[in-house]
Amino acid sequence: VKQSRTRLSLAIISGILPLFFMLALIVPLWIFFTGERYFLSTLLHFAEVPLTDNPAQAPGMARRLLLLALLYLPAGLFAFAIWQGMKVTRSVRQRSVLSLSLAHSVRYIALAMVGMGILLPVCRFLIPLLAWWPQPYYQVVFLLSDGVLLLTGSLLFVTFHAMLHGIRAEEENKEFI
Repeated sequence: VKQSRTRLSLAIISGILPLFFMLALIVPLWIFFTGERYFLSTLLHFAEVPLTDNPAQAPGMARRLLLLALLYLPAGLFAFAIWQGMKVTRSVRQRSVLSLSLAHSVRYIALAMVGMGILLPVCRFLIPLLAWWPQPYYQVVFLLSDGVLLLTGSLLFVTFHAMLHGIRAEEENKEFI
């Protein structure tokens, strides 16, 4: 019963992870093509800045493309972490828990989480800067979730190093036997 429950949960996880990966790639384009007003309001809501009703301050197409590229940076890191999570799921399914590929996947997930913890406040600063360049007011917003991303990524990075020590110990035991 325990093995079937484990296999079922791994099958569900491996089915959900590609869905999240596709959503991380499709949603920013969908937001971009829904209209300028909705695109700007979504990005400025993400940056924790209220949208003004002055249409003269609307950015041009070049700035909107830069905003879309800026939105893809955290979405790309998230999609990369999802892809590495799929590799972790595949390794666990193949019962290779102490493998070097699994350890490196955990390392890449940790680096993506730390990168998102740093990149999200930077994006929240750059989005209003690109949307309203001549304005004198800009802010840097650091949310609690950014700190949680940094701490969790750091914890996963420590887990990666513990896995490396476990792999080395396993290899030494195989050589000794």
